[in-house]
Amino acid sequence: MKAANLSNLKPLLRIAAWLVLWAIVVNLALYALSATGLMSWLPDRQTGVGFAIDNRQRVQGAEQEYRSGAVRADKRLGAIVGISNIREAVDLDMLNEQLGREWRFIGIAGAGAGAASIVDNARILEQSDLRPDLVIVGAAPLEMLDKLLPGAYSPPAPSIRDRVKLFVKQAVWLNARRRDVSVSTERALLNVRASLFDALHVDLPTADTRTPWRSMLRVMGAERYPDKVFRDGVVWARSIGAFDISSYQRSRTAPKMIADTVRTLSNRGSRVVVVLTPEHSWLRSREPKDIALYLQQRLRNESGVSSLQVLDYRAAVADDGFVDLVHLNTTGSKRFTRILAGDLSQQRWAGPPLMAAVFHVETHGPDLYRPH
Repeated sequence: MKAANLSNLKPLLRIAAWLVLWAIVVNLALYALSATGLMSWLPDRQTGVGFAIDNRQRVQGAEQEYRSGAVRADKRLGAIVGISNIREAVDLDMLNEQLGREWRFIGIAGAGAGAASIVDNARILEQSDLRPDLVIVGAAPLEMLDKLLPGAYSPPAPSIRDRVKLFVKQAVWLNARRRDVSVSTERALLNVRASLFDALHVDLPTADTRTPWRSMLRVMGAERYPDKVFRDGVVWARSIGAFDISSYQRSRTAPKMIADTVRTLSNRGSRVVVVLTPEHSWLRSREPKDIALYLQQRLRNESGVSSLQVLDYRAAVADDGFVDLVHLNTTGSKRFTRILAGDLSQQRWAGPPLMAAVFHVETHGPDLYRPH
């Protein structure tokens, strides 16, 4: 009986073996292709390179739309700059919808850690022809620590179990790049739909992923991580000195990098506002008291911009709005964006938009703009 059962299972085992073999071959082929230019269409969201490319495309696209007259320079331009904590926090579509009568916002926020990554994204804006009236620089207190500068922090060695889990995850190409594949596939399908609607002259409300004003990428992949992620985050934050005021006082390079960015953007005519993004109470409650006031005064002193605003939104969203300690989920993002839009609507402005000095109305028509 047993021999008969084994005989019946042989075809299934043979098929399973072939499937495993083909999975290995395909996996190796995908990794081999990733090392060539054939996979350059798939951005790398793991290291932030893909975000930088995406942000340059947004900025270049916005410049082109102003030059071609596709958008007018009669609205004030706002820019959201930073890394994932501000990228995941601001729903750009909602912000543009709520303030769209007077404003047009562009998202230039990528990935990374600490001041260096924030500055890298800000530099894309600094090197462009765009002149935003308002630049919101998203930050968190711990991003002002030198410990988060490249090469400054050595994380504890992972356990053998964690190493094995990480190896298995990274060994399977589709698992390692699943977020990249998901985002790129969604964008491609939306582009096809938009092109089809254009060809058929169908006018339906749908997000245009080709526009430079498109919403910033959300890639957390969940609405809430397990509690262990939150606990591990607290341990990590403590290890870099995020709960000790002396760590901030000793940090020299990171605050100066942010202050230099504030000064550079301000010298280009923009009003710069540093926004301390929402944080889970487990992190926020452990940070030094009055850390927001300390950072505001320090950035004012080091940037030379005495009127610099540092808006503290760390407690703006309840704990159920977080994916982890510093990233908002979809619900939290909408809550925060609504609050931010309300506060921005209270800011007062005088004179024409800065972009009107770069792109002006042609004498033969009100909708055509060109650079001076």
